Amino acid sequence: RKKLGSDSIVTVRGLGYRLKHDDS
Repeated sequence: RKKLGSDSIVTVRGLGYRLKHDDS
């Protein structure tokens, strides 16, 4: 259960991080 929550955060953060870099 804890892994799922962490995975969700990692995915969301990864997407945002990628989007920010993509904007550059």
